[in-house]
Amino acid sequence: MIFIKKLYKYISKIYLSLILFIIISIILTQNNLYYQAYRIVFESDINFQYIKSKSKFLLGSIIDNKSHFVSSNKLIAKKIEKIDNSYYLYLDTNYVINNINSGVVTFIGNKDNLGKTVIVSSDNGINYWYSNIENISVNLYDYIDTDTIIGSIIDDHLILTLMKDNRYLDYENYY
Repeated sequence: MIFIKKLYKYISKIYLSLILFIIISIILTQNNLYYQAYRIVFESDINFQYIKSKSKFLLGSIIDNKSHFVSSNKLIAKKIEKIDNSYYLYLDTNYVINNINSGVVTFIGNKDNLGKTVIVSSDNGINYWYSNIENISVNLYDYIDTDTIIGSIIDDHLILTLMKDNRYLDYENYY
């Protein structure tokens, strides 16, 4: 008889725990915390410049002892044309592209309708997309300074896209 009472208490504790777990799961699912966590992790931008400045402040320059090949060439376009959300800057053939503003390289790869693309997240929060380029001289997650050579254009134009907070920006206001 004592054994049956203990077994009954044990089973009822498990049963109550299971019911409590199901109720908490339903509450969390309805509040959509999973979706909110997913959005924070996968859809928000990481401010690499902020992280770099804080690590440089705390650790000094022991982390950033890379040498960078830089040039002081500015983009001198023969013609600028806006197509969709991007700007086509017509330059000389095989023109060398320099970084506009210091930041972290957050993407290297192909983008639809843009070709080979390098995205630099700058310290002012603007993402600079350099597209239609080859001979890329930077690596993913490299910190690059202003005027660091990124690569050269494939033919006679660079496709430049400027974004901040998932909004496209005008070329004239930011370059």
